Amino acid sequence: MDAAVIQQRLKARFEAAVGDCNLQAKDPWIPIEPAPIVEICRFLRDEPDLAFDCLSNQSGVDYNAKGQIQIVYH
Repeated sequence: MDAAVIQQRLKARFEAAVGDCNLQAKDPWIPIEPAPIVEICRFLRDEPDLAFDCLSNQSGVDYNAKGQIQIVYH
């Protein structure tokens, strides 16, 4: 499934918690606000046409200069 379609589905369900999809990246990504992450992951897993049933990698990125830590789910 295309990343833009996944982003549209997430945006329709979770609105402002879902950012814009970066389709120009080598691996497209969608920024998500932290608060609803469990609910969003359950949605991605449980929707039959999405069926995200495997978390292949979870990592953290420390943006020390910005004072941010980012969690990345693959």
